[in-house]
Amino acid sequence: FFQDLFNEKLQRFTTAYQCIEPSFQMPTAADPSYHILAELSFSELVGRERINHAAYAQLLKFSNDLEFLLEGQIREGESYGAFRERMRNRLNLASPAGSTAMYRALTFLYGEASITKDQKTFASSVSDAFVDSVQGDLIIYVLMGTDDPDLKIAILAKLRDSFQKETVTPALDKVSFLEAKSTPFTISGTILLKPGYAITYRADIEKNFRAKFQAEKRLGWGPSTSWIVKELHQDGVQSVTLRSPGTDISVIPSKYAAIASLDLTVEVAK
Repeated sequence: FFQDLFNEKLQRFTTAYQCIEPSFQMPTAADPSYHILAELSFSELVGRERINHAAYAQLLKFSNDLEFLLEGQIREGESYGAFRERMRNRLNLASPAGSTAMYRALTFLYGEASITKDQKTFASSVSDAFVDSVQGDLIIYVLMGTDDPDLKIAILAKLRDSFQKETVTPALDKVSFLEAKSTPFTISGTILLKPGYAITYRADIEKNFRAKFQAEKRLGWGPSTSWIVKELHQDGVQSVTLRSPGTDISVIPSKYAAIASLDLTVEVAK
């Protein structure tokens, strides 16, 4: 390979010099330029070997991380607690840095906190996370499974403290955490109940709908109008006429959809 590299440099040097002096001949061993090009070729060969060895070592390291990265997603039907436990068991196979999938998994892993109020302990954790790269820095938007502002502060503080460790975040990576903001929307419409159901059944419909919505809530997800109609069309409901929203709810990856108001008119079929 050295000879191929050396011959290539000789040819390029000769062609370039012939643009200035057409009669120039390719250097031989008697010319100083011949030996300079040989040294350059050898230096480049050594440099390539070092790069190849470093790349090979990194690939071997990444192969150990690959399973962690691919497994760093919540499985269908898996609870957040089971997900975290699975991540803890696999953390020793993962390198501290890398893809956004890695940082997202680590956010779930370290995003737990508890606080004490009135001699009672309250705990919560990260429900979802979105990792964004802005001019080389990483911003992680966090959705938390609590409305308590003190508990939210505790979760974010736990994340910041955990990610300051060099075993989690390399020195060259800058990571910051922000609480994810909501995209509020209003649901209004008319529900026609089947005969035999009372108007007060509305409370059960709203309760069930909010529970379904809460179960689906995640960053970047917005309900479609068909999803809203389907989830309002519960037992005892004959029909649903939706007035708002008129289109599917669009939510950017760093935000989550939130019901600003649920205004349902309930009627009973005769």
